Amino acid sequence: MATDPTRSIRAHDHPSVFDYPADALLDHLANLPSQYEVPYLTVTLDWSVDGDNPGRSAAPETKRSQPAGESGTERPSLRAFEQEMNRLIEAHGPRGEAFDALQRSKERISSWLRDELDPSARGVYIVAHEPSGVLDATGLNLPIETSVSLSVEPRLYSLVRIVEDYPTYAVLQIDQQDATLSFITHGARDRSVKLESTLFPRKQSSGGLNQKRYRRRAEERMEAFARDTIVETEKALAEAGVDVLILAGNDVMISVVRNELPDHLAGVIVDHIRMEPTVAPHEKVEMTIPIAEAAERRREQASVDALRNAIGGGALGVAGPHEVLRALQNGQVETLILCDTFEGSGWADYEMHVFGVNDVPAVHPTGGDTSKLVAVDLRDELVRLALSTGAEVDIIHSSVPVEATGVPAAGELPKSDAAAELVEMGGVGAILRYAITAG
Repeated sequence: MATDPTRSIRAHDHPSVFDYPADALLDHLANLPSQYEVPYLTVTLDWSVDGDNPGRSAAPETKRSQPAGESGTERPSLRAFEQEMNRLIEAHGPRGEAFDALQRSKERISSWLRDELDPSARGVYIVAHEPSGVLDATGLNLPIETSVSLSVEPRLYSLVRIVEDYPTYAVLQIDQQDATLSFITHGARDRSVKLESTLFPRKQSSGGLNQKRYRRRAEERMEAFARDTIVETEKALAEAGVDVLILAGNDVMISVVRNELPDHLAGVIVDHIRMEPTVAPHEKVEMTIPIAEAAERRREQASVDALRNAIGGGALGVAGPHEVLRALQNGQVETLILCDTFEGSGWADYEMHVFGVNDVPAVHPTGGDTSKLVAVDLRDELVRLALSTGAEVDIIHSSVPVEATGVPAAGELPKSDAAAELVEMGGVGAILRYAITAG
């Protein structure tokens, strides 16, 4: 039997335009102190060239050292940013702390975009607050809607949606010569583990018995190499906390791997795809993201099913903005489940930790200072409260692929089953850690 089928195992980290660990960045932003006098500036930019928004297409293999303006291309969002910043500065002028802070923020952000942003970025997310020295800026591997806003707390929904919509998945690409396990995060490869085969036996012997012996030894070598690959794959998946795996390669090795997989690992494989060994990293992302998206839509349906069961089974599930907001204030929420079409207005007194739905009340509900009551985007506030209390956030996609429904007729676009069910519940729900009972 072939022994020692693997020549080498090497791990690689790949540069990413995302400058922070996503969970750490969201936790940091969700727990920043409220700023009433000089609000936070939240900037999101679609950094696509000439207005081209390719959706889920991966970032090109641009080197981090390449100058940002080397190609001489236009960024429509940069013009939009400058125009909106000029409008905000003028609205807060001609002098004062907010006026000065916005001017400095515009200068610092412009400098960061020019000198520090990775040129392969497709999107930009920035939170700035000059008086406290905050400038949290990162590139994104995927486009994001352009906006510039001021608020007492950073606006987090758009960043959470990028992070939550494209969670990390793994692609195991294998042939008889080598295997590469790639982790795809937010639309780009960030880590990989490569195994190289010894290719033993290398030469085919002629003759009947020799031919059979050679073929059997070659099969044993492939099986042994597949087992080595599976062991390393299982270790890497456990270390990364990833439970979505796509097999890629030729039919022979995919079949060998499937035959060698233990049952507990077979359950994380969502699909397989033919892939040539020479495929470029960004092509690998383009080929596999639709598969990962389909797996994410199935997981979203399971999440909505769990919410419905929690509501129907007792007091560990709530739905609708009023009930969910109350549970978030109490710290009860384990998972916030939000439809991507949800919209709503609300209000907050961050100093008293009091929140509500609809317009800002004329009288403070708890007898506090009415000047501390501010209007908020309810979607952003639900997400911020969830993150600040350690809850998970699950955003449910409403869109249905055109190929699944055909070209829609004029009128409202079809919704996914999960989104339609959640909309019936008010567009937002929460699975709770514990119930509060009257007594």
